[in-house]
Amino acid sequence: MIFDSTTRTRLLFLYPKLAEDVQWVMTRMHEETGLEMRITESLRTFAQQRHYYAQGRTRDGKIVTRARAGWSLHHYGLAADLAFHGADPYMLRGPVAYWELFGKISSGRALRWGGSFSFADKPHIEARYPIPLERVVAEYGAGGTPGVWATIDEVLGIPVGSRWHNIGATARPMSPGTLTEEEK
Repeated sequence: MIFDSTTRTRLLFLYPKLAEDVQWVMTRMHEETGLEMRITESLRTFAQQRHYYAQGRTRDGKIVTRARAGWSLHHYGLAADLAFHGADPYMLRGPVAYWELFGKISSGRALRWGGSFSFADKPHIEARYPIPLERVVAEYGAGGTPGVWATIDEVLGIPVGSRWHNIGATARPMSPGTLTEEEK
């Protein structure tokens, strides 16, 4: 399966094992349904998260997230949102079965599917590593995204950095920004 250029770029901003898992899920979905998927969001800045969080609260629209800035795995390259190619990318008119299959395939790859959240987010998948979000946030504060990824490598028993792409070339755009004191 060939991924579009935007998806290929967004894969670079995911922790390498997650990027492999996301590619595998997208390929399996294509094999099972004949439909191609794309990544609509991987790394998300704190500013973007503030914007999403304000929606339905201090801005018009319906609430789209419960996560405040700093508390989404998107900030650390540990989550991705996907959609289907075509006129109905979120399958609003299509069969619910496609999203259920997406969840089943993702869960089989040890990913956490957003459709199983109490606040369902069907296009969302995230890494399930044995590290609590509080520690991820702390590691980011101490060493940025490379610090988070190094901790995950250590916990998973992977030599630190051995599977990373050229992080030096992307480290600057990988920074989701800075949290305010109130958000920490």
